Formats: sequence, structure tokens, C-alpha cells
Amino acid sequence: MKITILGSASGVAVPQRNASAYLLEMNHRSYLIDAGEGVAQQLVRYRTDQNQITCIFISHTHTDHVSGLFPLLQLMNLTGRKELLKIYIPQGLLPGFESIFPYFQIFRNKWPFQFELYPIGPGPVYQENGFRLSAIRNGHLSGNRQMANKEGIDCDSYSFRFYEKKENEVIYTSDVDSLSHLNITPGKVQILISECTHIRVEDIIDFAFNAGVSRVIFTHIPPEMEEKAIPEQRKLQHLNLIFAKDGMVVEV
Repeated sequence: MKITILGSASGVAVPQRNASAYLLEMNHRSYLIDAGEGVAQQLVRYRTDQNQITCIFISHTHTDHVSGLFPLLQLMNLTGRKELLKIYIPQGLLPGFESIFPYFQIFRNKWPFQFELYPIGPGPVYQENGFRLSAIRNGHLSGNRQMANKEGIDCDSYSFRFYEKKENEVIYTSDVDSLSHLNITPGKVQILISECTHIRVEDIIDFAFNAGVSRVIFTHIPPEMEEKAIPEQRKLQHLNLIFAKDGMVVEV
């Protein structure tokens, strides 16, 4: 499995990083995790065929994780996509989210390809040709629950666990309030792709050490961390900890 980091920025726009998006490629199939602003352009920049993407998994609906979905669908339309696209959205937001597309002039019965929306809930989400992805509910949006309920929606947010081979398991935290929800069996996870805006780098390192994680990739990097990212990477290189950059490719 190959993971290309298309966007490694936090929610603050910066010139050298795009918003959250991660492309998984294996067995001649591609999957996209999160679709932050600029994801369509990033796929073109890194010479990736967006029409090979079969599924998109959205961890939560903060704009820096989902706003690039609509330009990506438009790109697929304009480049002649024919195959069905599956889009997975947190279950508490799915009913309302389905009504958004016509406001972007995206009409399913007019386009040359179909896309369908599916719910993400805790546990297994998707399985195909050896690839498995499951979701772990986290508390990133828990502070919005009262306001969300007044609007008649939920505020689900998920981390993802996925693998092609069980011995090569990867966890993508997305945005979190802590890492306590992950409950990793020591030695089971090879790569932890962890945000470092809402939790401290030191806490991520402690968690990874205790969980026996082989590699840690810091992403969702805030602007104030940019200047120290390179020296930190050099300092921690012997621990197999690195800071992500857009365009970085990770082999699993």
C-alpha cells in the first residue's frame, strides 16, 4: 500500500501546505481519506488519476477536511468519469449532507457517473480485495454537541484504522481531543499518522512508545510549528518520527 500525503496543514491556510487529504493506492485501486480544500489540484499536481478513486472517507465535516469534495466531483465530471463513486460521511450528518449537492449545481441524474453516500459509524466501514477500514469515534467535536443538536444534526468525528495486510496496520487520527480512544494493542500498529494541532507532540510520542508503534508521521501541522519542524525531525529521526510534507509518499 502506498500513502500520498496531499495535504498536511492545520485549519489555518498557509502557502506551503494544503488542507487535509490522504490518498491510499493498492491493487490498482485508490481511496481518499478526507478531502480538504485544494485536493483536486493536489491530485493533478502529483499526477494521480482522480478517476481511479473508488471511495472517499470523510472523518468529520470541518471545512478543512471536506470542502475540497465539491471541486473534486466537478473535476471527475469534466474528465469523463464513468464508474460509481462511494462517499462515506459520519452517520449523524449524512441526511442533511445529501441535500447540499444541488446547491453546488451537482445533479446526479445529469452527470455521466453516479455517486452514493454511505454512513460512517464506530466499527468496520469498508472491506474490498484485502483492504479494510474501520472507524473509531473520537471527541474532537464534542464541544459543539449542544449547538449541533439545536440545528438538528450530530457532530460525529472519527479516526480511521486501515490495512491491506494485518501486520501493516495504519491509524490516521484525523483531528482529536486526545489519543485515549484508540486503545491500540502494543505492537499491532505499524504507522500512526497523527495530527499535532490539538494535541502535543510530546503526548503523541509517549503514546506511540507505549503502543509499540513502528513509525509516527505528524500531520495537520500548525503554522507556529513550521519553523521548528525540520530541527525536530532531525532530532527525532532515530526514533522514526517525521513531519509530513505535501507530496510525501509513505510505503506500508
